[in-house]
Amino acid sequence: MTHAFWKQVWRADVPGKIKHFTWKACSNALPTRENLMQRKIIAKSSCQQCKSQSKSVFHALWDCASIQQVWESDFGWVDRQKTSTGSFQNLVELITQKPCQLELFITIAWFLWSRRNKLRLKEEALPQNRVVFEAKRYLILHQQPVNTLPKKQSQANETKWKPPDFNSFKTNFDGAMLSDRGEAGLGVVICNHEGEIIAAPSEKFPQPPSVICLEILAARCVAIFVHEVGLH
Repeated sequence: MTHAFWKQVWRADVPGKIKHFTWKACSNALPTRENLMQRKIIAKSSCQQCKSQSKSVFHALWDCASIQQVWESDFGWVDRQKTSTGSFQNLVELITQKPCQLELFITIAWFLWSRRNKLRLKEEALPQNRVVFEAKRYLILHQQPVNTLPKKQSQANETKWKPPDFNSFKTNFDGAMLSDRGEAGLGVVICNHEGEIIAAPSEKFPQPPSVICLEILAARCVAIFVHEVGLH
């Protein structure tokens, strides 16, 4: 691997975990069945999805017949015959010839690897036909600019948390999209007038279609919880 190649990877506008994943994949350091067999951890290296070839990094992320359709819409330009005898690092080097596609490529690869792990553990996994859509949405959310106020203005408008009035309770809550898992999370904190936490439930549920829907759903869940515990 050349210095220029790694410079492109480390400068990619993707989360650090995807850069680290790319480094491991290109270094053949992912725990594929082929690598596990070489370490004498398992007896067979055959791919559990296509049942036909040894599951190398290249096979697991690109060449397996079960996932080739995922790549067709955005990376159909890659000549599979020319890449079939290479490694995953050779494939990524080829993708860097079109720098604008590197970030999407390694993000889709990360989603595919995460999905394989969930299937292996018999956990609920993202449907394969949604991998590209979710990868693109994940990138957009990561890369969208964060609106920040100038420092002085931000400090002037800063809101500090205060405990509620005597014999009252205050409820704070927040929701988060967990796009890589196809889930959303909700966290709630209820405090009394002395600032003591009296309840802090959390919950995960299927990811709603938008952030606005998540906020509405979160507010509804909080209202139901507060009513159930008798905080009127």
